Amino acid sequence: MSDERVEVRRQTRNANKHTERGMSALASSVEQDGTIGAITVAASFETFDGSARVEVIPDDYDDVIVHTDGRKRVIHVRDDIPDASDPRAVRLGIAANRVAQLNLAWDPAVMKSLEGTIDFSGMWARDEFAALFADPDVEVEHYSRKVQSPVYEPRGEQPAVAELYDTSTTVELVRAIDERDDLDDDLRGFLRAAAQRHVVFHYNRIADYYAHADAATQRLMEQSALVIIDFDRAIELGYVSLTRAIAAQYADEHGNGSNGGQADDDADDDELDDDDR
Repeated sequence: MSDERVEVRRQTRNANKHTERGMSALASSVEQDGTIGAITVAASFETFDGSARVEVIPDDYDDVIVHTDGRKRVIHVRDDIPDASDPRAVRLGIAANRVAQLNLAWDPAVMKSLEGTIDFSGMWARDEFAALFADPDVEVEHYSRKVQSPVYEPRGEQPAVAELYDTSTTVELVRAIDERDDLDDDLRGFLRAAAQRHVVFHYNRIADYYAHADAATQRLMEQSALVIIDFDRAIELGYVSLTRAIAAQYADEHGNGSNGGQADDDADDDELDDDDR
């Protein structure tokens, strides 16, 4: 192992183009909690795993270089994190997986150039690999005005308020924010407000609670879009305006094959299950 500073080069032919959102999420994680894992390079110091991290890790970070033949267990010990329950460890573990999701964008040209020279059969089924090169203009699911919102029917007694939502992630983020002594009051307030975005609402339980609530409470819940009883009213309050804006942008970019409206619910299903949608 050595600590000399070296010039690490990005992979010249990377099958992953990365995404703007993924790179932003990676940079935010590194800025907040530092790095995990390692950047893997060939003997020439050209990366073949970790090219994105090369772009976002600050220049003033020291290098720790470990030479192996790929048959050693390289264990990265974060001496500043006492145990895996530390909020930083929890955040980093989640970020490692979430950034990998957000930052993946296969480059069809690179993948096509590798076909025949690399055996991909253990990673893709034949139809999956072929889908990488499919024409994106074929069989596109266009936007429509048909809105298929999740429908929840009351199923039992009124649940306790504490069962309607989960603030555990928000609490961890706020704790991490408050641990920072270098933040001014404006930035601290902004970050604390942003942390509220991570509150998870359990809409099936909210539906049960709504069914047993008094009329005034029901009205407040409707105004917060916790329950949508009248879709036209939801439009009036602006809860579906984003849908129309997205549809309009799609039409501008792809022509008039769309009538405006809402995208398929699959976009929501990527991140939320029936309980938390």
